[in-house]
Amino acid sequence: MNAIPLILTAVVTISTIIYTFYSIQLWRATRVAAEISRQAAFSNLWAELNRYLEILRQQNAPEVDFLQKLSNLLLEFMIASLITHSLNKNDRYMEEFRHKVAALVFVEPLLERFCRQPDSRGS
Repeated sequence: MNAIPLILTAVVTISTIIYTFYSIQLWRATRVAAEISRQAAFSNLWAELNRYLEILRQQNAPEVDFLQKLSNLLLEFMIASLITHSLNKNDRYMEEFRHKVAALVFVEPLLERFCRQPDSRGS
């Protein structure tokens, strides 16, 4: 008769351990899903800002320069956030992404300097 309570206690203990393990896994997945959702919302905000910026460009609005700088700042923040987040992981795809971003960051100023279109003033 003493074996039945011992068996039931063992079953409850094992099920509690399993429940705890899966709860931790679910908590981690929820954290990752929240981060993905936050990044997606931020990128949607950036896309809407760029859409609005194009409308203002067509209207020759004076606030275009400010909004373009804000758009660039948001883009830099998103890329920096992705790179910072990826440094914690050993992900091959993020390594490729970092190399592409580095190439853009270092090559684009060179392209702008050496491949600049001549303007109408002749300079």
